[in-house]
Amino acid sequence: PGTIWTNTGMVDVRGLDTSLAVSNGATVYAQEVRANAGFGDTPSPVVIDGSNTQWFCSGRVGAGLWSSYGNILVTNGGRLFSADGMIGLGNFEWSNRVVVTGSGSVWSNSGDLCVGYDGIENSMLVERGERVYSANASVGEYTGGRYNVARVTGSNSSWLCLGSLLVGDSDHNSLLIESGGVYSCASAVVGLDVSNKIVITGAGSSWSNSGGLVISSGTYADNCGFAVSNGALAYSEHAVIGERKGSSSYAVVTSPGSMWSNVSSLWIGQTGRYNRLTVENGGRLFSGSAVLGIATASVENIVTVAGPDSSWSNAGSLVVGQGSSSNALVIGAGARVDAGSVIVGALGTARGCSLQLQTGTLVAAAGLVINTNALLTGVGTVTVSSASIDNYGIVSPGLSPGRLLVNGSFVQKPGGVLNIELGGREMGVTHDQLLCMGALTIEGSLNVLRLRGFVPANGDI
Repeated sequence: PGTIWTNTGMVDVRGLDTSLAVSNGATVYAQEVRANAGFGDTPSPVVIDGSNTQWFCSGRVGAGLWSSYGNILVTNGGRLFSADGMIGLGNFEWSNRVVVTGSGSVWSNSGDLCVGYDGIENSMLVERGERVYSANASVGEYTGGRYNVARVTGSNSSWLCLGSLLVGDSDHNSLLIESGGVYSCASAVVGLDVSNKIVITGAGSSWSNSGGLVISSGTYADNCGFAVSNGALAYSEHAVIGERKGSSSYAVVTSPGSMWSNVSSLWIGQTGRYNRLTVENGGRLFSGSAVLGIATASVENIVTVAGPDSSWSNAGSLVVGQGSSSNALVIGAGARVDAGSVIVGALGTARGCSLQLQTGTLVAAAGLVINTNALLTGVGTVTVSSASIDNYGIVSPGLSPGRLLVNGSFVQKPGGVLNIELGGREMGVTHDQLLCMGALTIEGSLNVLRLRGFVPANGDI
């Protein structure tokens, strides 16, 4: 304690068997710190070890600035302060690493923190309840930044970012929040290129962003993802899955206790296509309002809610296909979706959009509208309370065949179609049944399809 080293310039640690350790309450001041390569894959480590041991850097702290295998360890209550942090700066710089571990350890950046700017397989690990701070953050920030990983694991381990987060300007970058870890930021983008992801998993793990969360924001940002599992919690102000013309990105909320809550809007397919949102195995999803398929090009986006106790609670309107075709909401066995109003196929360009019940439940307090060229099909329950189901499109009860239960009124408009499959005399079992508990008004067309050669007898109803 009391030992001080002041360096007005840069400290550069490199070379075979070279290391720099600050410990036992000592203090170091420097303008810039670089932990660079030793010989081959031998790291030249910088270690900040012990309670009240501190390193103050007025500029950048870097592991691997134009080098590979740089290594910084902040442990056992050590504290590192910097203007910004960089782990793996240049192209083809790989395997640089920063670890923050041990009781009371901190790395605090007043500016930005980047894990793999233009480098490959760089990493940061925050574990055992320790803390990292930054103004903004990135994992794989530039076009060469690939296969970089930031991991926050263990109860109360945290990375707190005041501004924005980018995971993946290039491909295969990851942010993992595990086993009670915590991450927060203002806004976040996952994927300007392919296969980038954020994973929040384990009881006590949490994610929060006070602004927007965008999953897949680049033209080529396919297969980018956001996953909440094993009792983890995620909170965001609003979210978009598939912002740009990339495709096949996803969000998953799975297992009991897992939850993702969006205060305002949730969009699945803004201009992107083939995006998937899955809530399964007891997961829970909350949103203020939701739209699947906004632009005409954002086709074939699918939300699936399936499994006992899986649920999606949407406080306002839910639109399945605003301007694009072949979007679908699938509600599986034991699952439930609640919304204010539900519209399937909002605009004339939204053709072939569907609401599919697979022994699930939909509650639409302000009513359900099936527009022209849209479809309601399957087995399950639709509750519209004092409102109604208004069918301008196609309603096909059953899963060849089966029963569709309506708690409320059903109104089929002129031009609407009701399809009934007839394969026997047992209602809801061998022939389709639309069981309406409120007022039933049928205009338009009734199509009856006989199954397996069944021929009804006179007097059959």
